[in-house]
Amino acid sequence: MLLCSLYINQNGADMFVIRVIFSAVFFAIFATSGAFAQTTPLQISEKIFPSTREWKTVAHFVPLTKKELLARGAVIKSAYLASPLKEFEQKSCSFIDKTLQDPTAQFRQFDINDDGKFDIIYSGPAPCAEGDVSVVWFGTATGYEVKHTSPFQSLILKLRPAQEPLISSFAVGCCASLSDEYILGTFDNPRQDGALKILKTVELPKLYLPQQTSFVAIRTLALRSSPAIHDEYSKEQSEFMGIAVFGNIQRRYLQGARGAVLARQTHANGKEWAFVIMNQNSDALMTENPMDVGFGWVMVDEIR
Repeated sequence: MLLCSLYINQNGADMFVIRVIFSAVFFAIFATSGAFAQTTPLQISEKIFPSTREWKTVAHFVPLTKKELLARGAVIKSAYLASPLKEFEQKSCSFIDKTLQDPTAQFRQFDINDDGKFDIIYSGPAPCAEGDVSVVWFGTATGYEVKHTSPFQSLILKLRPAQEPLISSFAVGCCASLSDEYILGTFDNPRQDGALKILKTVELPKLYLPQQTSFVAIRTLALRSSPAIHDEYSKEQSEFMGIAVFGNIQRRYLQGARGAVLARQTHANGKEWAFVIMNQNSDALMTENPMDVGFGWVMVDEIR
């Protein structure tokens, strides 16, 4: 079983903390028909952090050609080994050697800190570990400088160029984790403005609202992993967790609980559903919390 935590500060307004407890045994219960796979991390990130929609997409930055990388390889390696990241190099597997020698590795250039000099960014698979890693070489008058003090273990999706750049990134859940993390912040503090973990088995909406809207529960609220009512008691899962688990219910709240609506969807049977994120200040109104997740579906007639 894995225990993960998350924090999000949405648009500088509502801050909520969600701790996600899950196990592979729940995959069968909360699995969907691939809704997650139909939406890219970039698209999900833009929905969670709408302020990033106008930022620069890192995947669109111009990659160095093989000839350019060969010419600058020694300087790139020297700057990397002169940085604190050198301490994380492994004798049996060198990140900098592996990536420079990998013909599929993408080193891209862009003026990230808006100082008139091209910087270089690698954001892709970590050759010596699970998941992704990102490293930035800032251009200087004499070459490049790596300012990281520790590995940035996520894929940078979007960036807002500035003297202190802002970045949105995506970290694949490691070690068979059932959740991925979406992050918003700076290079110095990647989670400064938000970090949201999403269970891979949560059904995502097909369409999102242009803008998030706030809501309040007008009666008892059930937060679900999919837009369907499954309230049956799960004896097997309840015994495994040591707490009562009912169908696809992740949490229940009393009237007055608040959050933000990201999407709406009408089921074939005519029931309307809203895809929401719950506010932290509504935690005191929780009456059931088997999955400890504040992100999912509620019936529209439960909120206003």
